[in-house]
Amino acid sequence: MFKPLFLKAAGRAMHAVSAASVGGAAPVDALRTNGTPRASQAAQSTTTSGHALAVQDLVIAYGGKPVVNGVSFTIGHGEFVTLLGPSGSGKTSVLRAVAGYVEPASGDIRIGARSMIGVSPRLRNCGMVFQSYALFPHMTVAQNIAYGLKTRNVTGEQLQARVAEIVDAMHLGGFEGRYPHEMSGGQQQRVALARALVIRPDLLLMDEPLAALDLRLREQMQVEIRRIQQQFNISTLYITHDQGEAFTMSDRIMVMNRGDIVSSDRPRQVYLAPNCSFTARFVGSSSLMEIPLADARAQSITLPGHAEPFALDRPLNDDVGHLFVSLRPEVVRVQTEAAPGWSEGVVVSRRFAGMSVMVSIRAGEHELLAVDPSGEMMPDQPVWIRWSLDDAHVIAENAAGLPCDGAPLRLVELANEASAAAQTTPGASHA
Repeated sequence: MFKPLFLKAAGRAMHAVSAASVGGAAPVDALRTNGTPRASQAAQSTTTSGHALAVQDLVIAYGGKPVVNGVSFTIGHGEFVTLLGPSGSGKTSVLRAVAGYVEPASGDIRIGARSMIGVSPRLRNCGMVFQSYALFPHMTVAQNIAYGLKTRNVTGEQLQARVAEIVDAMHLGGFEGRYPHEMSGGQQQRVALARALVIRPDLLLMDEPLAALDLRLREQMQVEIRRIQQQFNISTLYITHDQGEAFTMSDRIMVMNRGDIVSSDRPRQVYLAPNCSFTARFVGSSSLMEIPLADARAQSITLPGHAEPFALDRPLNDDVGHLFVSLRPEVVRVQTEAAPGWSEGVVVSRRFAGMSVMVSIRAGEHELLAVDPSGEMMPDQPVWIRWSLDDAHVIAENAAGLPCDGAPLRLVELANEASAAAQTTPGASHA
């Protein structure tokens, strides 16, 4: 079966993580903006009672212009949560506010039970790992690691013991006397992580720490970071735009766009059941076909790839402004011969994706992605496509493009929909 390249890379990395590691924690709380629920399906955390981090109605503005629009979320004890989004989405601003480097316009940030508003970064007991490593070039590895302890007045044998403990945990033995310029990028990143962990922080914050590394080293460091995080059972907020990193390491992924957290769920759910069109487009590859609301309300929908009309399993709520069918490439079947119930299209482009070839197919007003089973389909070639209603995911958004509340909608055959309606009609026959 076809897998996107970023999922293949994530799979390779996750294979190296022990199956006995901490299981994926459930989503923690509903996403809110200014008190309004954003993702009704966000479940309660299965971690220890209470939260390591609680962010409530956080607003961040630069020059009077909001860049974070009142987001709320929590991180459970020992949970690894990734804030995933494109550049400019506001994810780094959120992390910097949690660390104390940005003063929020409003809202609250609590680490444990204590509000951090007005508390300096030095007193928040957060370990921070930067994209640039930020190691002191004139200090050795041991001196870099010990720096945070010295600022906290840890000295003597206690300092030496804690440095030795983290050096051993990070597999840095023998490097204590080296300077940063004498180490590889991966080794420097382990030193930066060791410096953040040696202070025994309440919360670990990581701002795209692997961005400067090559692909192979990034994959290795993903496994290493996850191993260390689980070994120390430390609550972690990780910032990245790289989907492979997010899928490899996270208990939960929060997707951010234009200052809002639009999705929060386990990695598998984020991929298979995106709750908004942005997440469907941003995470992996997806075909999105918009359903006309008039057709949806009339319970008679037709789309390329499913020639027979179909319907929704229940009427739409009034707040629905946009309705989409989302299909991952692996569920769209494509062939070169016509067949009953299949829809005609034409190949627009093809792309080699490792062990598979992905083709983009124009069918009517829509464009769908599919995996070419032959690997030989070419642009401008006529093809026929088919997909199953059971493989489709329905996305309901409000007029602003944010997820609507309520249980997910499903697609049903018209005959099944009529039968279901008959079952709920008073006096209907139950043959």
